Amino acid sequence: MRVNIRIGLPATMPQAMLTVDIDPDAERLIVMDRMSLEVLRNHYTDITKIIVPMRFATSNNLVVGIVDDNGEYNCKFLDGVQAEIIDGLVTSIHA
Repeated sequence: MRVNIRIGLPATMPQAMLTVDIDPDAERLIVMDRMSLEVLRNHYTDITKIIVPMRFATSNNLVVGIVDDNGEYNCKFLDGVQAEIIDGLVTSIHA
């Protein structure tokens, strides 16, 4: 007798997502690990949803900032940000 076992996708795929409401005057978004100051993302501001390592969904160790490249406005940073846990199979990060 031969038995075929098929393994499919998991029912859920937990991920950590950061959603940022970006000022229209900002040109870049910076996301850093607060503990190591490692830059996780440094993007131009067309991105508002970012997948980050899962450890940031269980701690508030993110620093998120906006910067304009020509220095016309002061940069703004928010400390102690926590990502939300999402189901990666259901939630779209492309809004």
